Amino acid sequence: MITTEDLEEAGFFDFDPEKLDKEEILEEKIFERIFAIPSSTDRIRLIGKLTEQAERLRVKTTFKALLREYQSDFAQKRRQSGSNTIQFTSPPLQGLKCGEWEATDSGIIKIVGSGADLKRLVACPHPIIPIERLQNVETDTEKIKLSYFKDSSWKNVTVDRSMIATRTGIVKLSDFGVDVTSESAKDLVSYLGDVINLNDIPLTRSITRLGWVHDKFVPFDGELAFDGDQEFKTLFDSVREHGKFETWLEEARRLRAYSVYNRLLLAASFASPLVSLLGISPFIVHFWGGTGVGKTVGLMLAASVWGDPKQGKMVRSLNSTQVGMERNSVFLHDLPFIGDELQIVKSNFDNFDKLIMYLCEGVGRGRGRSGGGIEAIGNWNCAYIFSGEEPITKSSSGGGAKNRVIEVECASSLVKDGNRTANLLRDNYGFAGKRFLEVLPTTKELRDLYQTFHAEIMTTGTTEKQAMAMSAIMVADEIASVEVFGDKALEFAEVLPYVMSASDVDVATRAYEWVCDWVAQNMAHFRTDQEFWGEMDFERGYCWVLKSVLEKAMRENGYDYRAIMSKWAESDVIERNSQGKFVHQRVIRSIKASYIKLTKLTLVEKR
Repeated sequence: MITTEDLEEAGFFDFDPEKLDKEEILEEKIFERIFAIPSSTDRIRLIGKLTEQAERLRVKTTFKALLREYQSDFAQKRRQSGSNTIQFTSPPLQGLKCGEWEATDSGIIKIVGSGADLKRLVACPHPIIPIERLQNVETDTEKIKLSYFKDSSWKNVTVDRSMIATRTGIVKLSDFGVDVTSESAKDLVSYLGDVINLNDIPLTRSITRLGWVHDKFVPFDGELAFDGDQEFKTLFDSVREHGKFETWLEEARRLRAYSVYNRLLLAASFASPLVSLLGISPFIVHFWGGTGVGKTVGLMLAASVWGDPKQGKMVRSLNSTQVGMERNSVFLHDLPFIGDELQIVKSNFDNFDKLIMYLCEGVGRGRGRSGGGIEAIGNWNCAYIFSGEEPITKSSSGGGAKNRVIEVECASSLVKDGNRTANLLRDNYGFAGKRFLEVLPTTKELRDLYQTFHAEIMTTGTTEKQAMAMSAIMVADEIASVEVFGDKALEFAEVLPYVMSASDVDVATRAYEWVCDWVAQNMAHFRTDQEFWGEMDFERGYCWVLKSVLEKAMRENGYDYRAIMSKWAESDVIERNSQGKFVHQRVIRSIKASYIKLTKLTLVEKR
C-alpha cells in the first residue's frame, strides 16, 4: 500500500498551501493531490490548511464547491473499483476490498462530506470482517460467519444474514464482545454490506441439525457445516470418534454377553436412524429399576455408539420442559434422544402420558417469534432411550401412551464394574454408529427384514405400535450383530417379555381389572348401610354402584370416567338402561339414586 510518506518522498506534495494564490488553489492538480492521499487523517489535515488559505484569498465558497465535486467523483470511482483493501494484520481471510472504508488495526472509518462539513464515521474501533457465507440446504436461508479481533485474538461468530442488515439487529453483536452501539450500528451495517458485496466471500452448504439430509447423514458426510443455535454446538461436536474402536468393541461385546439389557440398549440406539427409513413413528424404550443396577452406565453404552457419552453431551439431562425436549428432538432429528433419570421431572407432569404422546408424534407446535411471525414447525424421527426408578406409564395410562413405550424392568445389574466401564466409554466412543450406517442394506431390504420380524411379533397378540417399535429394534440388532459385533442377534424369546399384549395396552381392560379389585376390596360398602355405595346381585354377578362413588374412585386412580364408560359399554361389562344411557335410576334400600350396573363379575357370597 502506498503511504503518505511515500508520496511526500516522491515530491507529490512539494508545495506550501499558505503560498498558493487564487488561481493555484483552484487548479485541478491540487484536488488530485488531496485525493491521492491514502490516509484519511492526513487528507483531512491538508483540506483544513487549504480551506483556511482559500478563506484568506476569499475563494472559500468556490474551493468548497470544487472540493465537493472532486470528492463525489472520487467516492464514485472508489465504489466502482472497490479500491480500498482491508489492512488488518493476519486476518482469517486476506485481500478483501472495502470500498470507501479504511480498515486498519486501529478501526474501520470512512470520511464523508467536504470542507468544514467533513465527517469521520467510525463503523467499529477494532477489526471485523465476514469470512464465510453459510447457505442452509433445507431452508435456503443464509448466515454469515464473522471474525473479529478482540482481547489479542481472532474470534468467530455465526449469525443470521438479517441480523447484520439492520441497526436494531446488529447491536446484538455486542453480546459477543463486538464494540457496536446504537450510534455506530448504521455504519457497521454499511461496512459489512460493502465488504460482502465487493468480494466473493466463500460459500459453504450448511445445516442446523443432525441426521439424514437426503441420502447423507450429518455430521458423517463431512460436507455440511453447522449453522444452528450456539446452544447445540456442543451436542453437534459431541458426535465424533475418539479413542480406539477396538477397545470400545471389546467392551461392548463383553457387555452384550453379560446382559440382555445391554443388547436392547445398543439395538435401540442403532435403531434410531432407521425410523425414517422404515416409515414408522418415533418410540420410547424405558429402562427402569432400583438404584445400583447400572442404568446410567447402560445409557452411556448406548450413547457411545454415536459420540461422547458424558452427561450434557450425548446423554441429556431430563431436567427440562416439554419445549426443551422438543428443541433437542428437532436437533437430534434421527439420532437417539438418550435421557437419564426421568423421575427428576416427575413434579412437572401429572403423569407422562401427554409427554409420551407428544414426543412420539414427531412434530412440534407452531409458536410465534418474539420479533413477529411464526417459527418453523420442527419434526424428528428419534428413538428415545430413557432411564428411571419406576415405570414411565401407569396402570391408568391411556392405550396411546402404553402403545408407544417398550418398558424394560432391570431386575438384575447391567455391568459388573460400573466405574471401570464408564471410564472406558468416556475414553473410547463414536465409531460404531458410522460403521453401522456404512453397511446398511437398501431401504427395500430393510423394510423386507422389518416386515418379517413384524409379522412374527404380531402373532403373539400384541398391538401394531408395540410390534413396530420392537421390530425396528430387532432389525437394528440383526445388522449390528453381523456387521459390527460379529456375534449372536437377539431372539424372539429374549424380547417378547418386553412386548405388551393388546389387553395390557387396552385401558378399558386394565380399568375393568382395577374395578373388579376395587369392588372386592370394598365389599363392606355393598353390604351395610354405613357409607352405602350400592348393592350386589350374587346370583347374576351384577354390582350396582353409585355413579358419584365410582366416578370419584376412577378419577382418583387416574382413569377417565367418560372415556372408559363408552368402552365398557362396547364390551358389555356395563349394562345400558332402556334409553341406551350408562346411568340407571333405581331405588335401593329406599334410596333412589343414579347407579352404574357392572356385569360379568365373579361374585362369591361369604356365608
